Amino acid sequence: MRREIQTQFQFCTLLPIIALTADAMLEHRSVYIESGITDFLTKPIEWDKLDSALLKLHSGSTISLCLENHTSTFDEISISSNSLALIEESKIFQIINSISRQDLSSLVSDIIITSNDDLVYLGAAIEQNDMAAIRRIAHSMKGMYSNFGADRLAFLSKKVQQANSVSDVEYIIPFISTTIEDTMAYFGSLIE
Repeated sequence: MRREIQTQFQFCTLLPIIALTADAMLEHRSVYIESGITDFLTKPIEWDKLDSALLKLHSGSTISLCLENHTSTFDEISISSNSLALIEESKIFQIINSISRQDLSSLVSDIIITSNDDLVYLGAAIEQNDMAAIRRIAHSMKGMYSNFGADRLAFLSKKVQQANSVSDVEYIIPFISTTIEDTMAYFGSLIE
């Protein structure tokens, strides 16, 4: 059971697990502990015992190590991506000045469709736990966004491409989704 849970939380090998069981026999406690369970409580839940178990875990470093490892990556992405301009305006103005209004409208429409498709493809690759497909999709996204001056999306796509696990990618996706919305709103304003 512990191995199954840890595959969902690959960033933390010290993940604490409190089992809730109807099996109140103390002689079975050693079986639970040997299976990797940190602690166990019996049903029905006694809230004071749950509070005690959580406080005991929280006073140790296990939980904070797990959260610290993952949160630092999340914070780094948030800070780095937000420090980048959404759009490199000189690049987008160069494109605007070199094509017709109709071509610009088609181009923006294609970028929006491709961005939405890429999110769907990423979601499917995440579900299949296919890091090779994730990296290919992210590489394609990075190239497209770089060509159109969408610096923040290019940066986030690069982070997905460099991710070590599906879990890491899953934490980047909300940033990408929000940034795609903002970027597409900007591109949409160009053709109004």
